[in-house]
Amino acid sequence: MANSVRSRYAIFFILLAMALLWRCLLQTYKYFEENISDNFKENPSIYSRYLIAEDVLDNSTFTEKSTLPGREKDESYKSYGRPLPFASEKRDKLDKSQRPITDRLFKLFDHNPLNSHLHADYYKFSECRYNRCEFTTNSLKADLLMVNAARIKISPLPARRRGALLLVYTKEPPTFRRFHFINRTEFMDSVNWSRCIYADSTFRAHYNNIIKRDPPVDKDYNAIFKRKRHQAAWFVSHCATQSRREEYVKRMSSEIDVDIFGPCGTKTCGKHGFEMGGQRDVCLDILRNDYKFYLSFENSMCSDYVTEKFYNMYDDVDIIPVVRGGANYSEFVSKDTFVNTADFASPEELGRYLKRLGQDKTRYIQMLQNKDSYISVPPREKFHCTLCKALHTRGHIRSVYPDFYKWLMGHCWEPTDL
Repeated sequence: MANSVRSRYAIFFILLAMALLWRCLLQTYKYFEENISDNFKENPSIYSRYLIAEDVLDNSTFTEKSTLPGREKDESYKSYGRPLPFASEKRDKLDKSQRPITDRLFKLFDHNPLNSHLHADYYKFSECRYNRCEFTTNSLKADLLMVNAARIKISPLPARRRGALLLVYTKEPPTFRRFHFINRTEFMDSVNWSRCIYADSTFRAHYNNIIKRDPPVDKDYNAIFKRKRHQAAWFVSHCATQSRREEYVKRMSSEIDVDIFGPCGTKTCGKHGFEMGGQRDVCLDILRNDYKFYLSFENSMCSDYVTEKFYNMYDDVDIIPVVRGGANYSEFVSKDTFVNTADFASPEELGRYLKRLGQDKTRYIQMLQNKDSYISVPPREKFHCTLCKALHTRGHIRSVYPDFYKWLMGHCWEPTDL
């Protein structure tokens, strides 16, 4: 009798354990389907450990889940969770507060799953003015833990010792699905520094810099204008975007011819069909020789977001860029060197204006001459040197983002020009 009772109890507990295990597996599967599966199907290459190029990550599919509520820019970010901007580019001159407070060796740990192994070979602190820094492979020994916001996914943050700083960095806009993985408690009241495209980041990230050219170039602008046979060109690989630029171009095309290069259009050039890499790139040659306008349209409407789509056009390319994005472009160059969609009531109105401008030889050449007074160049200071300087001179000044995800998303908004 006793054995029978014990057997029934054993069977009961086995069934209960199996039920709990099944429930756990079901919840895990549901989470995978809702948060990971779609992203993997849409762009499996970003999960490969062997693909480390940034342009691979740029092709992740945007979903409505990534948009902010409403259709207007959220202004609250201007005062929400902003840390002390002690590493501002405007504070390059040494003062008393910037002198090294110690000769200690600062250690950095970069949690960047795809290419963290490259740091020892690529980043040489010996070339920096403040050079008492090194990368470590042990997060518990680090004074600064760095996290790539675009690649963290569902993995937990590495363990860090008490007092270590946390820096989150990305040059991409937070409108891609993968950025939802930082919307969790680990990033609440814990992020100390940021390196993003935004002007109010602790360290501002740039894709490039534009400087005044000296001396100015001397070109035969009449010959340049004469050889241009086509109106507008657009190189694009991401066909569905948060900025809805594809809708803008479609409407604009009713007034002016736009040739679209890449998988989103019918034109190709270069080894991969639409690449733009430098002055000798065949695609840039096509632009400078054949087209009057290039559409430098960003994939997301976010403040200060300016990518190579804009900078490349100032790399001695004889073409007028047409910009659309959330940045103040006149912060970088004079506004008489580009055309801004924000100055027009509709895509159709812009198309009509470009058609007139392309026929106005005097005005077009004047804009090209103005544009040639600038040149695009790489950033002057290497970021690892900036970080080492900050650790030595400002690491004792504490700051924190109460909600880093909200701060990040608060810089973006839905387009209002469609």
